[in-house]
Amino acid sequence: MERKRRRTVKDRRKKVAKQSGMLDREVQCQRLWDVVRAEVESRLTPVEMDELELQESDFLNDEGFDHTGDSSSLAQYVSEAVGDWAEISSLSDSSRNGSPLLIVVTLSATRAVDLIRSLSGMKGKSKVAKLFARHFKVEEQGAFLKSHVCDVGVGTPNRIHKLVELGSLQLGQLLYIIIDWTWQDAKQRTISSIPEVRDDLCRLLQHDVIPRVKEGHTTIGLF
Repeated sequence: MERKRRRTVKDRRKKVAKQSGMLDREVQCQRLWDVVRAEVESRLTPVEMDELELQESDFLNDEGFDHTGDSSSLAQYVSEAVGDWAEISSLSDSSRNGSPLLIVVTLSATRAVDLIRSLSGMKGKSKVAKLFARHFKVEEQGAFLKSHVCDVGVGTPNRIHKLVELGSLQLGQLLYIIIDWTWQDAKQRTISSIPEVRDDLCRLLQHDVIPRVKEGHTTIGLF
């Protein structure tokens, strides 16, 4: 009876979260892991899947934040889910170029520009790294990263993964990775519903992000 009651309460919380646009840790974990699992389980062993599986504790606690997908609310989301950004960014090693504390992953260059604009008030003295392909060659971005302190990076999963592979983007200081989860483009597509973008996102998570999450260095948030 007690187990059934707990299950009923949990189901009710999920329903409220779905209706209100709120994403607690449990909902974030379930939604992201469902996508990652569907994408990678055919090529991994059961043991590898167990090692990769995400847990609720791997996610930011942003319960109470209403996820509308509005780019102008990103700075507020960071403030509520992460805390005082000025204090957090003071932890950054100013000698480590191209090594952000926070990366925001989104589905397109156009959306990335909007999100960068919304973060203009919180970036401080450091640069925001533009980690997407439009108007930027990967070599140019690599040179920029190697010569600038960038506490924040915003971009698409394909380009972020490529820059990590090339060694231009360093994840040694990465504390938070925020996925632009709820926003829909003009065709009502999300980062998890476009097959090629979803594949890139899962590759980025599997190879570059989740290992850091499992070591306790990085926390995931769904915006």
